[in-house]
Amino acid sequence: MEIFRAHSVILRARSLHFRTLLSDNLVKREQDECYTFVKPHISPNVFKHILKYIYTGMCDLENCDFLIELLVAADELILDGFVKHIQNYIILNKTFWLRENLVRLFQISSKHESFSELRETCGQQISRSPDLILRSTDIVYLEKRTLLTFIKRDDIATDEINIWNAVIKWGMGQDFKLDDNIESWTKGDFEELKIRVQDFFPYIRFFTIP
Repeated sequence: MEIFRAHSVILRARSLHFRTLLSDNLVKREQDECYTFVKPHISPNVFKHILKYIYTGMCDLENCDFLIELLVAADELILDGFVKHIQNYIILNKTFWLRENLVRLFQISSKHESFSELRETCGQQISRSPDLILRSTDIVYLEKRTLLTFIKRDDIATDEINIWNAVIKWGMGQDFKLDDNIESWTKGDFEELKIRVQDFFPYIRFFTIP
C-alpha cells in the first residue's frame, strides 16, 4: 500500500466525490488532524495520475498504458471533466488500440453511464465491423446485458446467422463451460444452453436464417 498526501481544500474543490465525503463528515480526522481515505480499487500508479490532474488540470495520456483503469478511477472520484477528456483522447488518438480492446471497452462503457461518448463510438465500430466482437474469443466475457445491448441494434452489418452463432458461442462459454463437441452433449446440456440464451430469442430474426 502506498500513501499519498494532499490538501483537503484542493480535493474538495476539484472532486465532487471528496467534497461529499468531507462535507458530510463521512471520514474522521486522525490525531495528526489529517483525513484518511482508503481507495483499494485504485492502484498507486493510477492515483498518481489522478492526483496530478486534480492539482494541475493536466495529465500525460500519451505514455499511459492503463487508460481503462484511469478512466474508471476518474469516474469513481466523479472527475467529470477528466472522464470526458480521457474518452475524447481514446476516440481521437487511440483508434487502433480501441479496436484491439473493443470488447472490453464496450463492456465497461455499457456499465458506466458517464462513458456515453466511448459507448457510442464502440457501438459505431461494432455496427460497421461486427466481426470485431462476433468472432472475438473475448465475447464469452461479456455480461448478458451488454451483449443484449449489442444484439438489439438494428444497424449491425452482418447476416443474422453470424449473430446467432455468436450468441451460441457466448452461451457455451459461460460458467460451467459446455463441451465444444456438441456430439457428446446430454439432453441436460442442451437444456442448459437454452436457459442461458433464451433472453436473446426475441431479438434474433430467425426467419432470415436459411
